[in-house]
Amino acid sequence: MPRKLRMGLIGGGPGSFIGRIHRIAAELDGEAQLVCGAFSSTPERSREAGDMYHLPASRVYASYQQMIDVESTLSPGERMDFVAIVTPNHLHFDAYPSPGPSVLPFQCMSMPAPWHQYQSLYNPLRVMIDR
Repeated sequence: MPRKLRMGLIGGGPGSFIGRIHRIAAELDGEAQLVCGAFSSTPERSREAGDMYHLPASRVYASYQQMIDVESTLSPGERMDFVAIVTPNHLHFDAYPSPGPSVLPFQCMSMPAPWHQYQSLYNPLRVMIDR
């Protein structure tokens, strides 16, 4: 039996409507499972969300940068397979990683920033896709 895709969340903490919706949608077909997250801009609220999502404390992070740094060091068989950014719209771009090599695929749920901000991300991705 194939394993489930392991999802991480940036955002989706206490009081978030859309974070829960994306988790439910990802898990709906039984093919994905939330395994980690940086759910809030405050460590306390992120831990509260981790408890709500029944995650081990070791996979609940104080910041999205900490999550990216730690998850990147885990073995491919343990780390998350992809990240869903479900922060408030105006914070999506800040949570997206800088262009360059990454072991973690990112999924952003909308494009609230002006297109010129995304061009710096699009051009390196286009090169990777065209290879």
